[in-house]
Amino acid sequence: MSECSPSDKPIRRLARVTVGFRTPFLVGGGRRDIRSQKGFVRDANGLPALPGSSIAGVLRHAFTQLRGQPAAERLFGAVLRDGVADDASRPASRLAVSWGAIHGADDQPVEGLHPDPASDPVLAAAQSGHLRNHVGIDHRGAAADRRKFDETVVGAGHRFSFELLLAGDDADADEWAALMGLLHWPGLRFGAGSRRGFGAFDVEVAEAAFDLADPAGYDAFCSLPRALGARQGLSPWTKAAIAPQPTSCIRLRGLRAEGPWLFGGGTGQGDEDMVAVAEPMVTWLNGRGSVSAEPVYYLPGSGIKGVLAHRVAWHFNRLTGIRADGLDDPAPHVGSANAAVRALFGEVGGEQGRGRRGILMFEDLFLPTAVAADGPTWHVSMDRFTGGARRGLLFSERPLAAGALPDYTITLVIPEGESLSGDVRAALDATLDDLRRGRLTFGSGGGRGNGTLRCDTVEWWEWDKGQTVPRGGDA
Repeated sequence: MSECSPSDKPIRRLARVTVGFRTPFLVGGGRRDIRSQKGFVRDANGLPALPGSSIAGVLRHAFTQLRGQPAAERLFGAVLRDGVADDASRPASRLAVSWGAIHGADDQPVEGLHPDPASDPVLAAAQSGHLRNHVGIDHRGAAADRRKFDETVVGAGHRFSFELLLAGDDADADEWAALMGLLHWPGLRFGAGSRRGFGAFDVEVAEAAFDLADPAGYDAFCSLPRALGARQGLSPWTKAAIAPQPTSCIRLRGLRAEGPWLFGGGTGQGDEDMVAVAEPMVTWLNGRGSVSAEPVYYLPGSGIKGVLAHRVAWHFNRLTGIRADGLDDPAPHVGSANAAVRALFGEVGGEQGRGRRGILMFEDLFLPTAVAADGPTWHVSMDRFTGGARRGLLFSERPLAAGALPDYTITLVIPEGESLSGDVRAALDATLDDLRRGRLTFGSGGGRGNGTLRCDTVEWWEWDKGQTVPRGGDA
């Protein structure tokens, strides 16, 4: 994707970026998948890909927040409105972004046609993807109207590589450094569902600058290998990350399940009618990728988000004096109609039909180490008159056992110029304190003893300031 001719912009700054997804991700392909309502975009091999337009869009938005619209247009080009640039003198993009190519089991990006993706276990797993079921829960604890949908996502652990090439001069050094720093910002995510657990990644960047007006620089640039996985002539980027917006990380230290817990997968397995959600994931060791032999249990970010949103609404209503016994209709005070939920978790179709994304970002928490599943638990509904079992109401489940879980991090990104009101912040603090004390239940079966999670400490890491602020100790 590079050229070898000097011009009035003789400096070429090139970066090859590898992202490893900690969670599943989904860049929609624009059509229904055979198994679900939404599938991911694929390349000519039928493999998932990261479109260059998606990468550029995410980076442009973050860069605009960091440096402003004029600076973003100097790198990414003029903004078109109704197909016409505001000013004909504004330049086209000087930043070229390649598509992101998925890595095979040999940890090399797949470029061009692959003779047989099914022969590579990592690529074969990527081709099929994973089915995710979603359902919205209303304030009564039942499924919300029109909130059931399915998606086919790219599984956790897959790696992708892409290239950034900036044509410019010496004056671009600072903006290039800012762009590289943005790639390491924890609030940067790719694809849909970034607020409910998808699109989180770790990143490795190798970059260099070449002066095409200098013969040595020209030769060095032209001798670069074209492969996205090649790092010859490039140096690892080791400088600090940059946040375009105020960012905090809320860490739940010492997270543990106090008893059995279960996020159901929607289908049974073996003799059980309900089992915990689990997915195969890709792991990497010594430059080789492999797919886990057994599906890995995980705590879905959407499940954590939903529970916290409901409790935030309750606390906000409590703090502002709104009581259910004085309401004819609770609808204006629950869900995204609640001011605290709207501020923290966003809304769909807000004012003038425009939605707003939330400022809390969750992640799916995978449990790659062995997690014990309790033995089958049988349930039966009794007939109140005869004392016998009611027909068709005998079922079994296999929840996960009580025990320690990895620490969990929620990323909080506050848009520039905005702040949380006192009642909203107090409602969030009270909700996190309820989690710390084991007053919340997650997943299914909360009414019959499942899903009590708690943690030792809720720790706020003020990412911009490099400060840790504990909130609450041992319960």
